[in-house]
Parts: sequence; C-alpha cells; structure tokens
Amino acid sequence: MKTLVWSLFVLFTLLWTGLALASVGVSEWLLSVLANGASLTGQMTSVAVPAWLQIWVDPQWIEAFGAMLTPMIETLNHLIPSTSTLNTLVAIVVWVVWGIGTACLLVAAIGAHWFLGRKRSA
Repeated sequence: MKTLVWSLFVLFTLLWTGLALASVGVSEWLLSVLANGASLTGQMTSVAVPAWLQIWVDPQWIEAFGAMLTPMIETLNHLIPSTSTLNTLVAIVVWVVWGIGTACLLVAAIGAHWFLGRKRSA
C-alpha cells in the first residue's frame, strides 16, 4: 500500500511539473506575440488546425476565438511596457506555485505513509 502512495505521489508530481512547464511555455509564447506587436488574428490565421483536432474543433470557432481575443491583446500591448520583465515574473510565480503544490503533495504522501504504518502496527 505504501508503494501505491509513493507511486501516486510520483505520478501527480510529474503531472504537476508538466503543467508548470506548459504554463511557462504558453506565457512565453503569448508575451513574445505581445512584444513583437503582432496581432493575435495574424497569429491565429497562420496556425493550421491539425486534422485529428478538426473532428472536435471547428476551424471557424478558432477564428472567432482569435477575433474575440484581439482587442484584449492589443489593449495589453499598450499597457505592458516590458514583456521580458513580465515574462520573468510570470515564470517565478509559476515555479513558486509549483513548489507550494509539490510540498503539499509531499506532505500528503508522508501523511498517508505514516497513517498506513500506524494502522498496520495497531
């Protein structure tokens, strides 16, 4: 049972780390779009939807989503003076949240390990 607890801890930690890496990557991409001054509509039209994804996502929906986000991105482009500083801050916040989440997972795994050991000795 303790092996299951630690296996789940490793699995959830890997998933949590993957989510953090993806978040940093997406934020870097979005901030690079803002830094280059490119409009999101131009970026969205240049991205081709993969064939396997077209089964679930209509290409017109992606175009509408890009058109909806364009005013927000253009507003942010005027409000954010330095995207490199913001990119660093976002990465720091993501990794601090990752550390807190990993610590919570570790505490839960240690607690489950302790509980299972105590239950067996009783």
